Amino acid sequence: DLDSVEFERFEVYRSVTVAAERISNAHEAPFQIDAALSTCVSRKQPVYLEVLEDVWRANVLSLLLILSSEV
Repeated sequence: DLDSVEFERFEVYRSVTVAAERISNAHEAPFQIDAALSTCVSRKQPVYLEVLEDVWRANVLSLLLILSSEV
């Protein structure tokens, strides 16, 4: 999963932000992003979002369809 260098880098961000998320699953991304941004706004402090490349490439339309069916 995370090698030691990536883990250490992530822990540095975690120590200086109010929330740090490593987004590795496209289906969970909206929930992780929403939680981090809600924390950012409510606490008025920075957050760190690390998004893996394959998540960036995920089909956004299919994610929206999945989310709308869960409501």
